[in-house]
Amino acid sequence: MIRLLSLLLLVTMVSSQPLKSPDEIFKMVRDNLSHIQDYQVEMKIKVAMPGFRMPGKKVSYAFKTPDKVKLETTGFAVVPRQGILPFYNEIMNDSLQIKVETLEYTILEGENVWLVAFQDSLYDQDALIKLWVTDPQGTILKGIATIGGEDVLTLTSQYAHVEGVAWMPVETEMEIVLPARMKTMQHFNSTPKAKMEIMNSMRDTTETPVTGSIQLEFSKYKLNRGLPDSFFQED
Repeated sequence: MIRLLSLLLLVTMVSSQPLKSPDEIFKMVRDNLSHIQDYQVEMKIKVAMPGFRMPGKKVSYAFKTPDKVKLETTGFAVVPRQGILPFYNEIMNDSLQIKVETLEYTILEGENVWLVAFQDSLYDQDALIKLWVTDPQGTILKGIATIGGEDVLTLTSQYAHVEGVAWMPVETEMEIVLPARMKTMQHFNSTPKAKMEIMNSMRDTTETPVTGSIQLEFSKYKLNRGLPDSFFQED
């Protein structure tokens, strides 16, 4: 009975929380990310997509603000174009603020979160993006992209406070639904040959969507080591 009353009290406190503005919510995200000057991380990538063959991959990933990226791996590997921090460029450049709306303050995965929504472009289509942002850490715990009433991309992440510097993802999973009219992999980085093989494997006349997932695991973070620009130059 006491546990039930405590739960009801917590729900009441959350539901009565005054809504923060999108500016205040994204400021929490930027405050967390602003501690990052550069980082290196080891990634394990698993891709499960029909017609797409890639064994589990290990990737060394490096980033330096504002936009320098370096990948080291053997063979071909799929890595989300935005890197390991979803919507990093949009949020840090403050380009999401015009159409963002705060929907509610709630609890997700035991975390206090703000749910915000905005319009963006995905797969060259107009999409509704919803993000669940933790308070006060400022991490994006979950994101869903909806096109034409269908959730085409669901992203969930777990985080750790790395080296006392910033909250960084330790696990991320993306669940993907590609409607028949979108059966390409343009949203991934890939070689022209690999992209053509994927497109050919998915070329059919059915209306069956393609579903799949990408799982990312992160370890051995190194934050703010002062990586020089020369580190990101191609050999």
